[in-house]
Amino acid sequence: MLVCRTDCRTESCLVPWLAALLLAACSQASGSPPGGSDSDAETSDGRRTPEAEWQDAGSQAPSGPDLPAPPAESWQPASTESADGLTYSTEYVNIVVDAATADGRRLTLAAGMHGRFFPYHEKSAGWDNVLLRLDGLALGAAAPRLEGFLIALDPQQPTVRLFVDASMTDGDGNLHAVFLDLPLVATKQQAQFFGMSAGSGRAQVGMLHEPSFLSADPGAAPLVFVDGISHAGISALAGEMEHGRIDYFRDPGLAFRYDYICVASADEGWAYVRFEGHALDPASASGRLLEPLLSGNMKHEETLSSSGLEVANPHGVPGAALLPGTGALIAHTEDVGLAFMTRELVAVSDGKGNKVWGLRETVSPK
Repeated sequence: MLVCRTDCRTESCLVPWLAALLLAACSQASGSPPGGSDSDAETSDGRRTPEAEWQDAGSQAPSGPDLPAPPAESWQPASTESADGLTYSTEYVNIVVDAATADGRRLTLAAGMHGRFFPYHEKSAGWDNVLLRLDGLALGAAAPRLEGFLIALDPQQPTVRLFVDASMTDGDGNLHAVFLDLPLVATKQQAQFFGMSAGSGRAQVGMLHEPSFLSADPGAAPLVFVDGISHAGISALAGEMEHGRIDYFRDPGLAFRYDYICVASADEGWAYVRFEGHALDPASASGRLLEPLLSGNMKHEETLSSSGLEVANPHGVPGAALLPGTGALIAHTEDVGLAFMTRELVAVSDGKGNKVWGLRETVSPK
């Protein structure tokens, strides 16, 4: 894959950056959030229509006068490059939900929209991924921009609408028709920046993290269809949404990676998040300098509930939950240029032995 460089991104040019980083590593709060016939089966740009996808999945699309239309607009991630060619920025939104349906089933959902350059400048296009579990059925779907997947955010109201109308694949490669319309309430918390600062007016590099606790919107009715069968009605729901931004060096020799987990308990009404940053290549000369800075400053855990945010792990989610493969139900691996990112829907036990579900992300160097 082509790696874009400029003449100024040389080792000698970055020495002042690294020296300053060693003297001025920081983790600080920030109040600013991140910003019929075959021809009928395809759209004008060659993509399958939603109706054709439902037929491919062997089910009929849900229909009727009460079926809502998709949101008129969906949030879209922004991505930029610095004028000096040293750094890039990219946004993302990630939603993790655990819910109990009115017909006694368990629903777990992890849905992410990632901007171009996420998490590396070498990733030349944005990408979406949705992972879903309904009892024993685990499904996944991914695309640069996943048709039928929308997240509507209202900057004036604490509401979020998560909408999915797509075919999703199980672990054996079988297609399943999925229609979800989840109206949610997001209780936003203060944004925090985790990373490093070189001081003297230089930009910070790291991750801006703005979490929200998610609960069901009592004034709206959720819809859940899987393979044409309705599971409408949510008896309990809890989750977490992150609106974040990565600001980092373009130079591949300074690349980072991270391990991340978010699990939620609809029964007890909480969500737990933990992440740890590391140098992508800790054995390299620059990696040996960056590793202690990243592992010390790009590291955090928090528990969210209707009561707010607690920087702690009161429910005893084990540290081993960060390890790839542990308790995985279904996974998607994305080629992100310098590495592979794997998103796994997982089941782990908390400190009381209760099963909780959520999302794990790991980044593995090529």
